[in-house]
Amino acid sequence: MIQRMQRRWNEDKVMEAALHNHNGWENIRSTAIGEVYYIQPRSGMMRQVVVKEEKSETEGMRRWVFYQYEDLSELGMDDFFIPRVAFEKALDGTSATFIRLDPDGQTGLGQFGKSGWSMENGRMVFRIYTVPDSDNSSAIFSFEDEGDTVISRTYTTGQKMTGELRYSKSNGAGSFMAPGQNDDLPICWDSSMNNREC
Repeated sequence: MIQRMQRRWNEDKVMEAALHNHNGWENIRSTAIGEVYYIQPRSGMMRQVVVKEEKSETEGMRRWVFYQYEDLSELGMDDFFIPRVAFEKALDGTSATFIRLDPDGQTGLGQFGKSGWSMENGRMVFRIYTVPDSDNSSAIFSFEDEGDTVISRTYTTGQKMTGELRYSKSNGAGSFMAPGQNDDLPICWDSSMNNREC
């Protein structure tokens, strides 16, 4: 689960970087969806893209929506737009979120998932939110760095923690704890991946 979430986080970072690696931000045009910026990131299915700033549902956040665009004027049709991803950033710079939108409503949540970061107690905490398979499945993954120690947690949609992994970046020693398992005590290992007392 943690490896899968880390791959997802890296995929989102790559896609977001591709969307920002472009030319033509100064090219503004009024279209059927209002004033938009045109970019061409060439990121997977994201071919020609327009960006529109929209009102965020979260107070204190700015929101940009990336629409996939097709110019159908040569066929005598209107421009065609599909909202693919959105990016939100706190006005005070303390958090940001990258959202994979679900324009067809397959999930019933409006999104396939999102990832982002926030500053908490002076540390940057990374999170991934996925579409859960059930009420008890892990839907939130968090990652934070405390010097040599990495702390990774998984949660249900109801914010109930399902597991906590801690490990040392320098030698690999660490521990894992899952509420309701092993009397709520962690299991620990040393740098040789052998069991040890916690």
